[in-house]
Amino acid sequence: MSDLYCLSCQDKGKTWLSISSDLDRDSESELRKAPESGIVNLTVTGKFETGGTYGHLNGYQHELTATRVRNLVVLAKGLQSPE
Repeated sequence: MSDLYCLSCQDKGKTWLSISSDLDRDSESELRKAPESGIVNLTVTGKFETGGTYGHLNGYQHELTATRVRNLVVLAKGLQSPE
C-alpha cells in the first residue's frame, strides 16, 4: 500500500501515492531508506489529482504522483495504525 494521510484532515478522503517513472536519482536513493512496511514521514513534490478513483481497488479519492522525494524519516517499521 502507498497510502498518504494527514491525522488532522482524514475526513478529506484517502490519498494514494504513486511514484513517477522519471524520478530523479536522489529521490530513488531516498526511497530506498523506506522499510518494506511501516510509517515514514517524507516531503513529496508531484502532481495531485482528485475527482476520480485511484490506487488499490480504486479505494482512494485522490492521487499524488511523486516526481521528487526528499527528507524521508522512518517513524515505525512493520504494520502499524496511523494513530
